[in-house]
This record gives sequence, structure tokens and C-alpha cells, in this order.
Amino acid sequence: MASNKSRTQSELRQFFRGGKGMPEDLVRRCLRDLQEKRKARSNERSAIALQAAKHLGEIQKSARSAAGDPRTANARSGPLAIHKKLAKHKLAPPNPAPGPGGIVAGTFSVTTTPPFDFPEMYSGYDTTPGTFKPIQTGSANISTGQITASSVTASDPGFSEGDMYTAVGVYFHPMAAGTLTVYANPIYSYEWWTETFIPYPIVQSSLNGSLNIQGVHLFTGGSTAGTSAAKAFIAFNEEQTGPLMFQDAFNQQTSVSVSVPVDQTQVYLIFVSAYTSVYGFGALGSIAGAMLSVTVPSITYEFQLQPVIGA
Repeated sequence: MASNKSRTQSELRQFFRGGKGMPEDLVRRCLRDLQEKRKARSNERSAIALQAAKHLGEIQKSARSAAGDPRTANARSGPLAIHKKLAKHKLAPPNPAPGPGGIVAGTFSVTTTPPFDFPEMYSGYDTTPGTFKPIQTGSANISTGQITASSVTASDPGFSEGDMYTAVGVYFHPMAAGTLTVYANPIYSYEWWTETFIPYPIVQSSLNGSLNIQGVHLFTGGSTAGTSAAKAFIAFNEEQTGPLMFQDAFNQQTSVSVSVPVDQTQVYLIFVSAYTSVYGFGALGSIAGAMLSVTVPSITYEFQLQPVIGA
């Protein structure tokens, strides 16, 4: 039999939802809109990176002239072997465990555990002729609250760029104006690396884990994004050139929160996301990898009603 506390939590959750489920097509349209915006940002970043490709001819010329030197061959084969080995790593999502990130007292608050309401998974990569597709994997499991994102540049001799985005979350629809504050205590593991072995190549390895709120305007069919806020709990963006740069950590846990004003004209998606991004020139000069795995034991959302001032 359900306890009084669990029944109360369920009733509050229904209140936050506006007493009904959110249409799946509304969630789908909103996530598609967010994906298109991320794709546009990725394309912009890729275009900037490709500006450096004008130097690719010099890199290729240098590579050809040094190809007969055994020292050069060994210098490249070593890093590429390490890169290929790291690319095969699979970061298992950390096991859920109790941790910090409690509830701040307020008018209404609900702690939601898996299964969550929705997943999201999106990958993109540069498709310019002559480029090479990176190695990309990802997963988003609403039943366990576990997400993974991995991006690794191709080891082929040419430009390789791509990113992976995954998320799990819940939604709510306030019945009136107020302030929404969201808390989570994610557990995460990550690896990233970069290496360059010919002068002046470009390289980047990025990863980001965030707690997010994204509003969707009800009166536009869910096609227009509204209020948004995000707070990162882990973030790296490395563009270091030179010998192998490598960093990893496992089973890290932290608390994160974010707050925004809300009203009844929007439905709000509340989610934890994992994002990885890489670019480089593979065997011609630079390699990179980024992996992030996150477990979300719970998401707590607190709603503070806006005070009504009497006449």
C-alpha cells in the first residue's frame, strides 16, 4: 500500500503537470526545435574550424616530405594507437546512490525518481566532402536515469568534427505565475584527450553536463521555445596543442540547481543533459576524444507561487 507521503508526492506532481499528461507531439516538437538550434551552432563552430583548413595543404606537404623518416612514422603511429585504444573505451553509467542536493523549503516541492518522462538523443557531424565521420555513441534511459555521450575524431588523414547530446527529464505546467527552482545531484564519469604531432593543426575536445529548464509556448503548438536556463555541473573545453593531454574522473557526485520565473502560458521541460564535441585532422596532425556518462538519481522541482497583491 502506498504511504501517505508517496500519495502526497504523486498528487503534487499531478498539480505541477496541470492535472494531465503533456502531449507527446508537444515534447517532440520542442526537442526537435532545440536540436535544430544545436545543429546550427555546431555548423557555425565547424565553419570556423574549417577556416584553418587553408593550412591543410602545408600540413599535407609536411606529412609527405617526412613520410620516409622512420622517426616521423613512429611518432605518429604511437599517438594514433593510443587514440584508437581510448576510442574503444565504454564509460558505464555510475550506479545511483544517495547524496547531497536536498530540498529548500517552499510552497510546493516534488522529488521525482526514474522512470522520468522523456529522453533526448541527438548527434551531428561535418558532412563537407573530404571530411571524415567521427566515432559517436550515446544513450538515454528514462527507466534508470542514465545518459551517455561520446565523440572521438576519426584517425583518417583529414578533418573530422562532430558532437553528441543526450538527456532525460520531466515536465510541468504551472497553474499560475511563480518561480520554479530545480535541484539534482548527478553522478558522473568522464574522459577527454587531445594530441597534436605536426605543428599548427587545430584540435578541440569538449564536454558538458548540465541541469536545464526549457519553456515551450503553449499557444504556438510547441514550436517556439520560451524561457530557458541552465547550470553546468561539469564542463571542459580543451584546445591545447602539443603532446597528449588526458584527464578522467569516475563516480563524481555533485549538487546543482537552477531557477527561473514561470507562468501558465508555457510548459517547462526539466532535464539533465550530457554533451560531447570534438574536431581535429586525424593522422594529418591532431586527434581528440570526449566521453561523459551521467546517472540522475532524482530531480526535485520547487514551485513558489507569485504573491497576489490585493486592491
